[in-house]
Amino acid sequence: MLKFLRGSRRTAVIWWLIIFGTAVTFVIGFSVAPNLVGGRQTASATEPIGTVNGKPITVADYDRTLNQIQTTFKAQYNRDPQGRDLEIMKEQAWAQLVTEQAILQQADKMGYGATDDEVLFAVRNTPPPWVRSQEAFQTNGQFDPRKYQSALSNPTSNWAPLEDEMRRMLPGQKLESNLLSTAKFSEPELREAFLDQYEKASVSVARWQPVQGAIDTSKFTDAALRSYYAAHQGRFAGEAQAQAVIVRMVKTVRPEDQAATLDRAKGVMAQLKGGADFAQLARDNSDDPSGAQGGDFGQVVKLSNIGGAMKAKAAAVRDSTVLEPELQGNRYYILKLKRVPDVNGEAAFRAAQIVLMIHPSDESKQADMDKLRKLRVAAGRKGLAAAAADMGLAATTTEWFSLQMMVPSLMALPQAQQFALLAEAGAVSPVYDMEDAWALVQVKDKHPAGPRPFESVRPLVRGAMELEARLAPPMAAAERAAAAIKAGKPFEEAAKAEGASMVETPPPFTRSSPPGSLAGSPRAIGMAFGLPVGQLGGPVQSPIAVILLRKNAMEEAPVAKYDSLKSAISQNLLSLRQNRSFQAWLDGLRDQSTVKDNRGEVLAPQ
Repeated sequence: MLKFLRGSRRTAVIWWLIIFGTAVTFVIGFSVAPNLVGGRQTASATEPIGTVNGKPITVADYDRTLNQIQTTFKAQYNRDPQGRDLEIMKEQAWAQLVTEQAILQQADKMGYGATDDEVLFAVRNTPPPWVRSQEAFQTNGQFDPRKYQSALSNPTSNWAPLEDEMRRMLPGQKLESNLLSTAKFSEPELREAFLDQYEKASVSVARWQPVQGAIDTSKFTDAALRSYYAAHQGRFAGEAQAQAVIVRMVKTVRPEDQAATLDRAKGVMAQLKGGADFAQLARDNSDDPSGAQGGDFGQVVKLSNIGGAMKAKAAAVRDSTVLEPELQGNRYYILKLKRVPDVNGEAAFRAAQIVLMIHPSDESKQADMDKLRKLRVAAGRKGLAAAAADMGLAATTTEWFSLQMMVPSLMALPQAQQFALLAEAGAVSPVYDMEDAWALVQVKDKHPAGPRPFESVRPLVRGAMELEARLAPPMAAAERAAAAIKAGKPFEEAAKAEGASMVETPPPFTRSSPPGSLAGSPRAIGMAFGLPVGQLGGPVQSPIAVILLRKNAMEEAPVAKYDSLKSAISQNLLSLRQNRSFQAWLDGLRDQSTVKDNRGEVLAPQ
């Protein structure tokens, strides 16, 4: 996105975090592409960049996996990945290889193998995605089985690499398939899922918020905190967590590097003035993902959203124009504006851009790499924060995070989240390319899945105790309201008389889609469906409020439609069970694996 637009931040790659946190069935089949696809073949291809339980992952393994991920990305988005997208793919490639190696080792321990007939069948009938995405086997962008079968029949083609790869993949696929087949459910569970989706309740709800202001905290002693923690450990358990230290170092860019990019920008401007098509030049030259769309933003831009020196130039545009190259950070921007009807009385434009990044020279890059290598070595001895301070660099310590958390301090470096949760405490990451800067990450500490150590959650324990104290007066008020209602006072009148912050009667709802006033309180939702009509339920304490409800009506599930809906519900329930059980197994397998990540010593930014 154009950096002159105020407040703009690139968030297009957030979906990669979802990929990192999602259970993927048949991981092996998605992981590694053999030599049919190609890749960087160097003398160091067999050099290990890390190990899983002592077994190596080589440069060749990494190159092939990264190449497959890039191929899939290009097929989907019709452009090569670059910048932060590419950096995240590198971390994804490593994560896939770690997962693959752990699964294959487990399959080998359990005696899974692959016969010649199984390999032959897989090659002929179930080619992996990296094969299906090859242009030679596609028609109109879709895999064409006829082309693939024709290629298989060609005696001049060497299919041995694919056969070897399928033989290696099949044991892991068998193990995964068997694990997924253990996910089952009973007929009563299926009927329960049916009721969750179609049975509806109607209730009136009253909520009381925690009291604000000062409260008595004199009883929150260390002993009281520990006692509360011991009695409620389940509240302070969760996924594996990590904490990391991040150091960013601005890239060294020499004046001649900037001058070379400015000359390039002037050359593009000369072509535009000579009548060249802006969209085509953007596709050919722009260093921004928008180049694939001819530089077009895809939306109308208001004048107030344009900042810096560009705003005054944009204000003068009456029809359309291409502005001279403008430097912002380490990029030159060439902006094309076309005036459109004003938006709410404000000038507005259709905008497109050509972005030319100032790339450091090889000499500048080498100087940065020398400094970063020294920083990594020192970080291994004294810690990244201390090592950075010695070199005059600032370090940032993240909050504790799990795999699927949105971590503000890692928004610009999401791949560090994956690294920290796979690597051991104290491990230092490879050098990450952040376009404007280089970054290093060190795992400061880690917690395994399960109950958190008391000291690490002490603030949370205190917060929970404080919340209970703040909810005590609302609970008393709700109990008084409940007594008044039982004595004959109308629900709404009684709740408001006792200071309820909200009283509502939401539309009828199902267990699977409760209203916001009940969300986060399984007890309240259970009462909504379990109480007889007309019965009062509560008050109960949710994580953020006190809730009192009255059951008004019940809409039975359409039992006559059970047989027709059974198949879809069954499939959804089975898929949910499979994903949960497989993800839990996979998390356990990773936790039990010893992963050594030496990418920082072996691989340098290209």
